[in-house]
Amino acid sequence: MDRTARQPAKKRVPLAGLSARLGVNGRQLDYLVNPDLARGIAYIETPKVACTAIKAYMQSRAGTVPAVVHDRDASPLPRLSALKIADRWATLAGPVRRFGFTRNPFTRVLSGYLDKIVRNEWERPRHLPRLGFAPDARIDFATFLQALAAIPDAERDIHFARQTRLLMIGDVSYDFLGAFERFDADFAEMKRRYYGAPQEDATAGTGRHHATSANSRLAEFFGPREIRLAQEIYALDFALLDYSAELADAAAPPARMAAPERSVRLAARHLGLPDPAADIAGFDAALDAERAAGRLGAERVADLRERAAAGG
Repeated sequence: MDRTARQPAKKRVPLAGLSARLGVNGRQLDYLVNPDLARGIAYIETPKVACTAIKAYMQSRAGTVPAVVHDRDASPLPRLSALKIADRWATLAGPVRRFGFTRNPFTRVLSGYLDKIVRNEWERPRHLPRLGFAPDARIDFATFLQALAAIPDAERDIHFARQTRLLMIGDVSYDFLGAFERFDADFAEMKRRYYGAPQEDATAGTGRHHATSANSRLAEFFGPREIRLAQEIYALDFALLDYSAELADAAAPPARMAAPERSVRLAARHLGLPDPAADIAGFDAALDAERAAGRLGAERVADLRERAAAGG
């Protein structure tokens, strides 16, 4: 649940520099980024991707779990805007180890619809006017997707926005990207990697109160029209997060490569550059051209070259 709209204005500190660079507004950055600088890590949240379980675990290790896990002011993990400017940049573009989790767009958008539009009596009147409907309207899934398709992604609620934008894929590099489709294993790996927990310590059931059983209800809601709309709305998520755009494959986890190679190849695809794994000379030449044209700064070019070398 995104409760940032109800926070006092004084708590919404501008993050103009980061927001301009990364294409995510400051309010969303403040909500989605969960730093734990004592451990040198940061979790970039994607709503409807087991974020309750992940944040509850991190909060339990950083202090105490608040009554409402999503209450950023009560969380022991600070808001990005509460950090020093240097630490903000380090969190998203520096040595802090970043991780996130992704989900097949078909099941994620259906889960969002069932949770926010169908089931939740408090959320429905908040979301429907943003989609162009009366607060008490009852809309089917196809109508919901059609309305969502008409809204630019930057204006969509974070529960329905593209994961590639929320994760800032291509601009922010990741040490680890887990998948909802193999959550128990990837959650255990996250805890082992960043907290030294034993591999078998997988409390995947934590914080599942938003569960909607979307995976088991795909055939009930997706016909040809709904499939086409979801494919169009989330085309970048399917392509850049390595998910199949076929509904029959919705339960399959994405095939992902090692972190350095994955992050630079995602960045190259996002920026329209040659794949460094297939054409390193072309990739280097394109970087030089982008820098000469003023579209990429020297630091960004150096970062991409370093990641390409690490992946090679």
